[in-house]
Amino acid sequence: MRIVVFGDLAATGFGTVTSDLGAAMLAQGADLRLVSLNRLDAVPPGLEGRVVDLATSDGWIGTPTEGQAEAVVARMRSLFRSIDGWEPEAAIVIGDHASVDFSGLLDFIPEGFPVLHYVPIEGVGMKPGHAAIWARMQPVAMSEFGADQVEGLGLPRPPVVYHGVDTQVFHPATPVNPIVVQTRKGPVRLSSRAECKRFMGAMLTVTDSESGRVWPLWQPGRVALFRHDANVPRKRWQSLFRSLAPVLDANPTTDLVYHTRTVYQGGDLEIEKSGYTPRIRRRMLSTGLHDAGITAPRDLLAAMLNASDVYVSGAAEGFGLCIAEALACGVPAVGMDYSSVTEVIGDAGVLVPPAGLVDNIYSCFWAGVREDLFGQAVEGLIRSAGARRDLGARGPDRVRRMFRWDAAASQFISLAERAAGREAVAA
Repeated sequence: MRIVVFGDLAATGFGTVTSDLGAAMLAQGADLRLVSLNRLDAVPPGLEGRVVDLATSDGWIGTPTEGQAEAVVARMRSLFRSIDGWEPEAAIVIGDHASVDFSGLLDFIPEGFPVLHYVPIEGVGMKPGHAAIWARMQPVAMSEFGADQVEGLGLPRPPVVYHGVDTQVFHPATPVNPIVVQTRKGPVRLSSRAECKRFMGAMLTVTDSESGRVWPLWQPGRVALFRHDANVPRKRWQSLFRSLAPVLDANPTTDLVYHTRTVYQGGDLEIEKSGYTPRIRRRMLSTGLHDAGITAPRDLLAAMLNASDVYVSGAAEGFGLCIAEALACGVPAVGMDYSSVTEVIGDAGVLVPPAGLVDNIYSCFWAGVREDLFGQAVEGLIRSAGARRDLGARGPDRVRRMFRWDAAASQFISLAERAAGREAVAA
């Protein structure tokens, strides 16, 4: 089956989905070409020779210069018909409905060409006009919640394909299956959570601007709350800080460590913390890697997760890959009982009810978590190592059963064959 995949191939959540799903489909015999809808610095391993780089700047069709515009448009039109003599039978578009809506991508799809749209939906109340997108592309939801929203537009219920998690990398650190981090001095094998905590504490430190004191972000004997995802409005980082500030104040041996770009679409997170007391601010700690222009590889992220005790996020999600990665490492998660988060966390963490809906520019509604109850849930896990251990033990098995790229690849190949009429021909 010849399939062209349109998606993000940068070091982002969407990039992980595009590259890992693509690799799994290749392993099952699909013949793929992948169109990078963002500026690509390097081709992900295993996809060499199969990536088409449009060299646009902002994802999707991008904002090419005047001299480039005609060439980019011509190239886009050709991709559904022929890629250097290779003719696709079907396409998969990986991206949210708003990006498709804004990008003009639908204008390039030939009439009747089979296209699957793997779409994250993280809110309720989508506008009826979104149904027009799925008149041209068959939606494939990332969660049952997402399928509910599509069906609510009066459309047939779409199939649901969960993401996978790379459990070769994201797993609990044990002597039999250690976390292996590549360093300049060679690979480091970390065989327990304590070793991960010591390793990460030695690698990443913070310096107090007033006293000059230096201390590790992760420290043995302290409880580490952790979060790693994008600083964008939907993630509601300031809500997380508000929820956890009184918890940190009441639990002096607990720290919040976060791995994100501190100045981005969601605001300046360091400024947002300025209203808290120094005692609290000193225990809300950024890894600083994104701000230094460093993309943490997966092995390092796995070490960060294993060094942490509770994963915390009050965001609405289209799937929640970062949360699933934490569960795969045996880290219990506290999240909002809304969107796909409910399906991802299940019984491997604590779900907190939303406080109400949140407007956004994408013509639907996200939600905000009950900040008081979120803080209480986190504090309950801080004070009970047994509860952390019991919930954390459920995560790896849950991920292995439910979130597998090989299963997702098999589903997509079957859906693409059906959309292209291959099953009818074979019959």
